[in-house]
Amino acid sequence: PRSGEACSAPRMATHNWNNLFAHLVAAVVADGLGRRRWDAVGEMLCMHSWKERAKEVQILREELEARGTLHQSYWICCFCVNQHASICHDPAGFRDTVTGEFYPCCTCSQPKFQNDRPLQCEMNKFDDMMEYLHRQSPDFLQVVAVDRHFGLFTRAWCIAELVAGYQSDLKQHIMIESVAALRDHIDHLSSLRVQDCDASREEDRRQILGKIGGPEDQDRFNTQLRKLVTGEGGLMDSWLDGEHWHREAGHVVARAMRRVSRGRAAQPAA
Repeated sequence: PRSGEACSAPRMATHNWNNLFAHLVAAVVADGLGRRRWDAVGEMLCMHSWKERAKEVQILREELEARGTLHQSYWICCFCVNQHASICHDPAGFRDTVTGEFYPCCTCSQPKFQNDRPLQCEMNKFDDMMEYLHRQSPDFLQVVAVDRHFGLFTRAWCIAELVAGYQSDLKQHIMIESVAALRDHIDHLSSLRVQDCDASREEDRRQILGKIGGPEDQDRFNTQLRKLVTGEGGLMDSWLDGEHWHREAGHVVARAMRRVSRGRAAQPAA
């Protein structure tokens, strides 16, 4: 927040690094607007022309200002963890989603601290960070920015963050693209296993599994994980009731009408 403005409780965004950055931003903005899905905001941020996009961004800024959340603070790891002290020298096979090319390696001389230097490493302390921020601000909450393909639920770090938030009694806001996307992936969510999750670095995955414990501990963790995601009162519970399924058609029609309206407004007068 800017000087003199009221400081609301910070929020943490749990997200999948394979997600499009625009969709992560859409989920964060949609959360600031009090919404539960980010598809409409995503469309506004991804307009084809810069002129159209700037107009939509201004509309979003005004809506956030009206809600008093324009300067809401969000903890997002790609900004809050020093990438030059961790992974900038190794892009881990990630490609630019526009060009399709591998990201170049950074050549900075910043010393790197990873799992073999646990005290200096910044990437292994998310649970401590969550506990600290929750202790500093009881209203601290976790925004779960679910990507279009629900890849978040296949990433070991994301799963660990979800369960850490649940165990700390954090309020958790689940942000999905749409009910249709949830319907396409609900079977996978009902059979989640932390042993099947991936991480960019194998040592990270081993560390997360090691924190959980042996096979029996991991089985108990999986039971808790599935209850957290799809169980009664879990993250997806309200999305799985009949009302949300039936309202999906209304959202699709409203978005289509909005696109038609924008197209007519952009046409030159005869």
